[in-house]
Amino acid sequence: LDDLDRAIIRHLCSDGRKPWQTIAEELNVDEKTVRNRVNRLREKNLLRLLPAMDGNHLENCLVVLLAIRADPAYRTRLQEIAREIAELPVISWVGVITGRWHIVAEAVLRSARDLAPLKLEQLAAIPGISEVEELIVLSHHGRRGVPFVPSIVDPSS
Repeated sequence: LDDLDRAIIRHLCSDGRKPWQTIAEELNVDEKTVRNRVNRLREKNLLRLLPAMDGNHLENCLVVLLAIRADPAYRTRLQEIAREIAELPVISWVGVITGRWHIVAEAVLRSARDLAPLKLEQLAAIPGISEVEELIVLSHHGRRGVPFVPSIVDPSS
């Protein structure tokens, strides 16, 4: 990433729908340059423009951080376990971490009723997970917001 890439990303972080022309004018470059840079960043998977919601104003939404420990026999397969967790429809992101937990994941659920099936059925079905601690998010602060997860608006999921 060069300085122009970083500047474009900063603009998109403040408003992901900001018009290319506006960004171009503020950065004193051509609109085509901005469009090409964003397309290149997206093609290289360095930038994703995703909807986010204000978690403090969402009804029927529960955000839970999941601290996950892997069984010792599976600790060389943490990346594989993380990818399997990331495939669950209510999971917005997963990271392999350092410390006493091995993996952290964020789940966006419609209600507390959805937490038990997630933990006792879906996560329990993934080989190598030995322990899961749920941390319920009570309020949201900062710019990130709650990632859009289709299951909170789709009653069929």
